[in-house]
Amino acid sequence: MSREKYITVGFSIPSSSSVRHKIKTRKMRSNKKRGRPYAITKVKEDRLIELISDGISQAKACKAIGISQETACKHKKRFPEFTERLEASLMRTDLLAHRSLKAGMIRDWRAGAWWLERRYPEEFKERKDFSSDDKPILIADIF
Repeated sequence: MSREKYITVGFSIPSSSSVRHKIKTRKMRSNKKRGRPYAITKVKEDRLIELISDGISQAKACKAIGISQETACKHKKRFPEFTERLEASLMRTDLLAHRSLKAGMIRDWRAGAWWLERRYPEEFKERKDFSSDDKPILIADIF
């Protein structure tokens, strides 16, 4: 398009120096992050992982660091490396619990019985026999 068409429509063509300045300014701005910053920083990520791996529920851990559970769920979806770190931490905690239970099973048979009741409830659940002699059974008699 020629210069005359811009002038007749009411536009003016900027000088080449102002165009260069705008392009240079855009390039400088592109290095900066734009938009709202994330609610969960690296420090909050680490604290959240620490609290959850210590056995605190996600709801309470989120409340402790000042975010909502929805924000934490969105953060997990947005950053898979955070999710991997959280799962690895939970796995280490589970492994520690299993090791301490195994050590307890060696020292006391009740720890082993507890584990079996929870691991295989169909086979090792506590059984209570109820006999009906045509008389009413009171709740206090059962327990």
